[in-house]
Amino acid sequence: MFCCSAHSDVGTEIQGRDRAIVKKLVLYVFAITLGIVGLRAWAYFATKSLAIEAAFLDSIKDCFVSLLNVDFIWLSTKSADAKYPFGYGKIEAFAALIQSIFLLVVGASIIYEDVAQHASHESIVGQTNCWVTVALVFSLFLVVLLAVIQTHYAKKIKSAALRADSAHYKADIAMNAAVILCFLASSKLHWLDSLVGIGIVVYFFVIAIMIGKRSLDCLLDRSLPIETNSKISEIVDNAGVTQFSVVTRHLGRGEFILVKVTHKQNASTANISAQQKRVESDIHKQFPRSYVVVSNIFEERRS
Repeated sequence: MFCCSAHSDVGTEIQGRDRAIVKKLVLYVFAITLGIVGLRAWAYFATKSLAIEAAFLDSIKDCFVSLLNVDFIWLSTKSADAKYPFGYGKIEAFAALIQSIFLLVVGASIIYEDVAQHASHESIVGQTNCWVTVALVFSLFLVVLLAVIQTHYAKKIKSAALRADSAHYKADIAMNAAVILCFLASSKLHWLDSLVGIGIVVYFFVIAIMIGKRSLDCLLDRSLPIETNSKISEIVDNAGVTQFSVVTRHLGRGEFILVKVTHKQNASTANISAQQKRVESDIHKQFPRSYVVVSNIFEERRS
């Protein structure tokens, strides 16, 4: 015999606030990424630099993926319904998986371009140009601005996809600084352009593997980290529960937490109910976006 209790409501106020933030974010992301793409496109066609091409293609990918992420984040803020009782949170993991695949494709295209240019003995670096340098520096400023904005809003709405995008832009800051230095030095060190371009590809592949792994962990319902499970167990233990087990998984924008509590046959319903409410309340204090299920199971009678 058992009884269950579930709680998934993170609050209408929280969801409304999240959706208002996402509306602002759409405008910021679109305007800034469009500016970055335009500046790098002009810089690439003016120089035909492999390193700048890599940065240009990366900015196209960033524009596409960032806007896609915002759309998916907007969808993930929808309340759970009859069709999707656990909510729409995992759509963010799907968006991140698309981003990882796109990174791999862009990286492969840069390698192909590098090989083709060397095979045809074409010059892979144009003349340095002060206006190109200005464009690259300003695009770097826009990347920094976007990383700051995304980090700020990721903390507010607790979005995994937005955190991943923000981390990517932070890494892009170092990459873009390297591209600018490469461009300035490429007139004397012709091999540096190709080297930086391939280095960016390696960076793409590493980021793609990391993002892809996290996405698959969420989509395949991998258990939450050991540290998180231990923290949940500690919360349940502090609530006075002695016999229990915890099962967890990601929900995209929150956590699914199943607490299986074993009671003796003579346990009173009032005590079970009070204990159950305390467990749910204490868990939600630490994990406000979690979907908590408490399963009360009674020991079998011994004959």
